Amino acid sequence: MNAQIANVNDETYLLLALKKEKARFEEIRNRWELRQLEYKDGFTSKEEYNRTQQEYEIALVNYQQAMLRVIFDQPYIVVEEAIKYQAESGDKKHVRLKLTNTTGGVLDYQKLLESEGEIFTEDLMPDRINNVFVSLINIEDNTIISKPYERKIPSIEFGKSVRIDFELLRDVESVRISMVYANNTSTKDVYLEKDATANTVEIVSAQFSQEAELGSNTAYNMQLERFSSEDNIYYLEVVNLPRQITHTLVEQGSSARLSSIKFTKGITKKNLTLTLYMPDRDDEEIVIDEPLNFYIMAVSKDKRESLGSLKDQELSPEEILNQSDGMEKLELIPRGVGKMEVVLNTLYYPVKAGESISVKAVIKNTGTRRLDNVAIRTEYPLNWNVLVQPELIRTLDVGKEDAVELLIQTAEDAGVGDMTVKVKADAIADNRSVESDDKEIRVHVEAGANIFGTLILIFLFLVITIGMVIFGIKLSRK
Repeated sequence: MNAQIANVNDETYLLLALKKEKARFEEIRNRWELRQLEYKDGFTSKEEYNRTQQEYEIALVNYQQAMLRVIFDQPYIVVEEAIKYQAESGDKKHVRLKLTNTTGGVLDYQKLLESEGEIFTEDLMPDRINNVFVSLINIEDNTIISKPYERKIPSIEFGKSVRIDFELLRDVESVRISMVYANNTSTKDVYLEKDATANTVEIVSAQFSQEAELGSNTAYNMQLERFSSEDNIYYLEVVNLPRQITHTLVEQGSSARLSSIKFTKGITKKNLTLTLYMPDRDDEEIVIDEPLNFYIMAVSKDKRESLGSLKDQELSPEEILNQSDGMEKLELIPRGVGKMEVVLNTLYYPVKAGESISVKAVIKNTGTRRLDNVAIRTEYPLNWNVLVQPELIRTLDVGKEDAVELLIQTAEDAGVGDMTVKVKADAIADNRSVESDDKEIRVHVEAGANIFGTLILIFLFLVITIGMVIFGIKLSRK
């Protein structure tokens, strides 16, 4: 039990352990010096001489180890810099680390060499930390997000620094730096600095390519990240976009329109929405299904003054890259709109029960995309029937029209009054279903002529007339 307590004391109180090892070393050194004299004069055996020499060498090593533990204690590496920057290609984020070996004790050991040079030599002084393994870990889910996953530093000399570079596999603001060295693992959660020397703004849009129908609008959500140490103002310019397409820029969470942004102290990211408003018709610049490439630029105040107005200018990718402090290439694909109309010249028809009427309907393509498989659909009263000729129009180009004939057959027992026949058209445009508005034809069913009843009335009229004549003749004779 005393041995366990002694070991605990040695590990816990390094100075006490050093004092004990020094006293033991001095005792054995005195004994060793005496044993050398005795052996020289022949007063001790060879075995005793060797045993005392071995004890001296062990005590010397223990004393040296205890002294080194006190002077150098535990090796330690500090993270002096953790800078996030954008690669020159513009599509990857990197982190640059500066690691410094700050293990103390070098000066103390130099003094020890001067005072006890026969015991402590320069080759005993550890001058570096070998085999340092470093990786970047995501704080949220504890996964490695650096490429390579782990870097090995062969050695770091005392008081010296090394720089290593990682590619970020996930764009984050903070990382956990893991370092393994000297049989220990050290982790530090750090907020990544921005590279102040770059003075750029990175613009990233996840939906960089979008489709938009003519007459509609579409939105690009984007994130702007500053790589600068100054609170600069950046003007936002949308270039190479046809003038027929208008746009607005707003900061997400706000309805205020923007033309410039300012990153205040502590703010390095902003989320914006670029909304494009499409014209109703295509033209030479806006061609259906033909992609349009345009750019959004962030321009500093100085550059904007030298550039002047960029409205209606067509800039090459090289000019945009050279004249902007950050840019993102976007793509817009105009899509036509399938739309049609059913035109009826007359919406009211009088008819007698059992009769039929012919109605001409014109189908017009009023959209901006070709219509396929145009068909007329009708709804009519019970026991009525409607025939459509032709039943199907295979193709109807933009701005074109075609006529169909509706033959409406009324029922024999149709009641007197107004009845309704609904007419609409449906078609396919760009694999999407298109329907027209409903049109209603009002059919007024009139009462039909009854010949038998008319004959009876005539017969009764004649009977009454003849009866009155006969009655008058008889009355005049009397």
